[in-house]
Amino acid sequence: MGPLRGAPGRRRGSLVTRREPVVTVALDPDWASGSLVSDVRRGLGSQPRTLPPKWLYDDVGSDLFDEITRLPEYYTTERERAVLLEH
Repeated sequence: MGPLRGAPGRRRGSLVTRREPVVTVALDPDWASGSLVSDVRRGLGSQPRTLPPKWLYDDVGSDLFDEITRLPEYYTTERERAVLLEH
């Protein structure tokens, strides 16, 4: 991205440079090629279109999410289970 105008109240003519986000992809090519392609094809062919959340997290993010769901403060999983059992 290029320069942006400064925020209101800044000196006239001052510019702010915005950095592009960095995305790192670390997938085993053999595993990803089969599984990812299969999931994308299936998801794009469905209505509504879907993509499994496993493609949105790396191992660290996935482990962190698992740890969060085990905390006593995280009631969603238990509540979801209770709702499913009730209905």
